[in-house]
Amino acid sequence: MFARVLEFIPRPEKKEEFIDFVKREVLPILKKQPGFLEILPLIPELENERAITICVWTERELLERYEDEVFPMVEEMLKPYLKTPIFFRYYTLETDLCRRCERYENNQKVLHKRRMNLWRRGELTDAVSEKLAADEQRVAGEWKAHQASAHGQTLSTSKASAA
Repeated sequence: MFARVLEFIPRPEKKEEFIDFVKREVLPILKKQPGFLEILPLIPELENERAITICVWTERELLERYEDEVFPMVEEMLKPYLKTPIFFRYYTLETDLCRRCERYENNQKVLHKRRMNLWRRGELTDAVSEKLAADEQRVAGEWKAHQASAHGQTLSTSKASAA
């Protein structure tokens, strides 16, 4: 798994509007992206401090496709709410410490491979794509539940920030 960390300074006068915009507009875009798992927003309490958002993806290639094909549009949509450009850093998310986490990660990869193979063969219909998306969401939900119960981690999209 991979994580992309975004840092930026939000406009303090548009903080609430920004959070609402991300919930309404950006989060639905992210949820439609193959390989997207989670967004973890860290919003500063003080003005002129950097906000940090961590986006977790199943595979680097899916993150890179999102960055090339979709993110330029998202970044343009976010500009009115930001004081600074968005700065990026990339990390490998280490899951080998927990075998069960590793199984969930492998399940995500299998589902992605299945999607790509069907697409390459021209067999990826809307119905099949919806079924795969439901399976991906199910596995992601089970993984989140495992992380919460086994590792004391909670991953929530209810307080979404920037993508």
